Amino acid sequence: RETVQGYWRDRVSKILPNVINALWNNPSLKFVWDETIWLNYFMQTTDATTRARLQSLIDSKRMEIIGGGWVMHDEAASSLYSVVNQLSVGLEYVQANFNTRPRFQWHIDPFGH
Repeated sequence: RETVQGYWRDRVSKILPNVINALWNNPSLKFVWDETIWLNYFMQTTDATTRARLQSLIDSKRMEIIGGGWVMHDEAASSLYSVVNQLSVGLEYVQANFNTRPRFQWHIDPFGH
């Protein structure tokens, strides 16, 4: 069974550096990001220059945090508490670390239904 840390390491960790580099080198591009848990892992594992570039891209609205939940909650078996809690944790993280709040909510259906 895969862990959150393993999923970060094996699947997600390369996405943000590549996106930041692409945005930094192509001023006409924009990008949106949803789950803040991965921003947290990224901020803990990347260098100061890349963190500063991410903040600059967020400030200029070229990279926008949407939704802002800690994770994307389960659609089939969620409770009010779990939805509100993960949104609260994520939104507090975004405000504290990037001094911004999502302007849009987004809940993509990851299973294509």
